[in-house]
Amino acid sequence: MKWIIVKERLPEIGDTVLVYYRRGDYRGADIMRYIGRWLTVDPLVEVTHWMPLPEPPKESGREKTDDSVPRYNTQKS
Repeated sequence: MKWIIVKERLPEIGDTVLVYYRRGDYRGADIMRYIGRWLTVDPLVEVTHWMPLPEPPKESGREKTDDSVPRYNTQKS
């Protein structure tokens, strides 16, 4: 995936994406939601680039499911 310049294209409203931003001399990356504006608590953050988030990892079958978690009898005899 490549970074997309916000001046060229914005994400769809409601999308959560990876962003690259600047705040004064600081540069950083974060995950933000776009709702017609960037959803951030810091008004000094200027988002300059964004890209879609990658697909989440697929389960390998080795992760424990709720059924595989051991159950312990907590009742007193």
